[in-house]
Amino acid sequence: MSRKIKRKIKKKKNGFTLIEMLLSLAIIVILTGASLSIARFSDIQKNLTLSANQLRALIRLAQSYALAVPSSGAHICGFGVYFTDQKTAQIFYTQASEAEFNDNAKTACNGHLKADGVTSFLDKAVLSVEASPTGIDKDIFFRVPYGQVYQNGDPINVDTDFVFKLSSNGATKDVTINGAGKIE
Repeated sequence: MSRKIKRKIKKKKNGFTLIEMLLSLAIIVILTGASLSIARFSDIQKNLTLSANQLRALIRLAQSYALAVPSSGAHICGFGVYFTDQKTAQIFYTQASEAEFNDNAKTACNGHLKADGVTSFLDKAVLSVEASPTGIDKDIFFRVPYGQVYQNGDPINVDTDFVFKLSSNGATKDVTINGAGKIE
């Protein structure tokens, strides 16, 4: 008789209990939820990084143009980036004839703006320039031939930093340009 009881006890121990199944299911649900939220956060960070890299590339392109200007009939004073709105930036340049430039370089350079046709669209983030300690309005400019940094038409201090804030869904990423033109 004791053998029959031992067999019944052994048969009952072979499967999972209801509590064990519910506990396993709860652990799986918690891990899945955590991994989905981490994946969503990493997607936002990836989009911000992509937008920051687009902005850096556009600013570096304007710097490169300012440092490598070919000679022409007109004097090109420099290249800059103009922020048309919170999602669009465009490269522009200033140009003056040699006579205008020799007469008054600052007036001639500030008066002849032309769009270069290179436009960047920040699809995944919104650009905010209000966070800059210098109060960037709409443009940053690099003078030819040395790439001196100008902000809204005036030369800036080497100690000055421009901070562009990119934001998306509550997350932010900064693009900083120091007074010497280094982009971080």
